[in-house]
Amino acid sequence: MEIGTPADINEAIYDGTLVAPVGAVRSDDEVPVRIGRAEWWFASDLFGPNWKPPQGDDTYLLVRLAYSLRPQEDNEVEEAHLEAKLSCPGAVCEPVAFELFPREVTEESKRDVKLKLEPSLKIKEVGASAGSVETTIHMDRVEPIVTAFGIGTSVAEWRFRKHKLHPLLGARTVYLILAYPSSAGRVQLALDLKANVRVSRFGSWLFTLSETAKAQATQTIP
Repeated sequence: MEIGTPADINEAIYDGTLVAPVGAVRSDDEVPVRIGRAEWWFASDLFGPNWKPPQGDDTYLLVRLAYSLRPQEDNEVEEAHLEAKLSCPGAVCEPVAFELFPREVTEESKRDVKLKLEPSLKIKEVGASAGSVETTIHMDRVEPIVTAFGIGTSVAEWRFRKHKLHPLLGARTVYLILAYPSSAGRVQLALDLKANVRVSRFGSWLFTLSETAKAQATQTIP
C-alpha cells in the first residue's frame, strides 16, 4: 500500500496564531499557525489478516501529524516544538508511542524519501521488500534539523531547528506508530506547539498556543 504525504495541510484542526508571552516588548506580535487534523491507519489493515502485532492485546495505528508556521516578514522561527500527548479516555492504561519518524535529521533531506513500514512496526528509509508497506514522503523543501523524543512513553515530541541555509517555515509532517489497549477503544491526541521566534531587533521570544487553541487541537481517534 502506498501512502502519499501532502505538501500542505488538507484539513486544519486549528487555524489561528501562536501568541507572544505576556510582557513582551511587542505583545501584539503573533505567528500564524495551522495544525492539521490527525490522519490514521490501522496497522492490521496495512498488513492484512495474517499479521501478528508485537503485543497481541494492543491495537496499533499509523498516525500522521502536520503543522504549518508562517511568521511575519521581519520575524524568523529559530526552533519549533511539536508535542502529542496520548491518553485513553476512561481507561487505566495509557497508550504509548511505539515508533516515531523522523527520529533525527541533521542535514539536507532528499526531495523524495521512500519509507518502508515493516511488520515489526519499525520505519526505515530503505527499499521495498516482501511483506512491507511503503510510505512515500514527497518534500518540496529542505527539512530543518529534527530530533524526536518519547518512544515508549505517552508523550511524543519533535523539535525542529532552522537549517543554516533554509528558514523554518511552511508545513512540516511527522509520523508515529501508537499502541493502545484494544479494550480502551479510542485514543485522545492532545497537540501542542511552541516556537522560538526572533522578532526583528527585539530578540528571541517563545510563542505558544493559548489554552483555547490547545482545546481545539485535541482529537480522539480512531
